Amino acid sequence: DLSRLVLEKNQKAAQTGPSVTYTSIAAAPSTRPKKRYCDITGLPAPYRDSKTGLYYHNKEVYAVIRGLSTAQIQEYLALRGAATVLK
Repeated sequence: DLSRLVLEKNQKAAQTGPSVTYTSIAAAPSTRPKKRYCDITGLPAPYRDSKTGLYYHNKEVYAVIRGLSTAQIQEYLALRGAATVLK
C-alpha cells in the first residue's frame, strides 16, 4: 500500500531529522523560470504581444491576435488569469 509506505518513510525521517522529499512541504520553490504557453494554441510561447499582452507561438498566431476584438482579447486574458479591469 503506497500510503502506508509514505507514512513509514515520513516517520523514519522525523526520527532522524528533517529532510526534503516530494511529500515534504519543506521543499524549496523552483528556481526555473515559469513556462509560458500560447494563449491561442497552447503551444510553447517564446513571444508576447506588447499591445495586447497575449503570448503567441509564431507569426501565424500573431496575425490571428491582431484580428481579435478587444472583448475577445479580454476573454483570453481572463482565461489565463491576467485580465485587468479598466474603468
